[in-house]
Amino acid sequence: MSQQLAVFMEKLTREVTEGMQAPRRVRLMCEGTVFETWEPIVGVGLDADAWARDAETLVQALLPELPKRRVQLTFVAEDSAGASMGTLLRTVTGQNPSAQDLGTQNGAKALADAIAGVAKTMDAVLESARKMLEFQSAQLERKDQQLAECHELFVAIKKVELESGEQENAVGRIMTEQVQQALPLLMQLAEHWMKSPKTTNGSTVAAVAANGAS
Repeated sequence: MSQQLAVFMEKLTREVTEGMQAPRRVRLMCEGTVFETWEPIVGVGLDADAWARDAETLVQALLPELPKRRVQLTFVAEDSAGASMGTLLRTVTGQNPSAQDLGTQNGAKALADAIAGVAKTMDAVLESARKMLEFQSAQLERKDQQLAECHELFVAIKKVELESGEQENAVGRIMTEQVQQALPLLMQLAEHWMKSPKTTNGSTVAAVAANGAS
């Protein structure tokens, strides 16, 4: 049925380019009750296939609310003055055994209330979906912020490590330079010790004392 609806819409929009008056709107009606109106249908880049899918979805949503019998739906194309420019008939079987005839005032009101309830439910579902998307978006933003903070912390740690390593290297270089500078003196002391006469501790002390007395 969606394909039939698409062909119907394509025919309406194609005839505009062939010099005929442009259709203004399309109504979905059943026994005098208007269920939906699409307006305008020309000049807004309407896609026939997308419109057909939306219209078919609406028809399927109406079936549980329609009386449990064969019901004729009518898609009517109208010009700006409300004159009919084309119709497409669709016969469906309702599924509601307790629904009253649409031709009565009570039946029409009951169906209108049911449709309003369906619309309200769809609005609630869409609102829930919107809130869920906002929540997920907020979570993603929070994760991005946490990742950025972790990256900054990692960079700071690496900087400290590099600075500490440079300091340790500097201390090592200073100690090495001092050892290199003191090495000749140490070599001279060692050479002098090797050349001096070998005495016992006592003799050495005595010699030191005698030298002190003189």
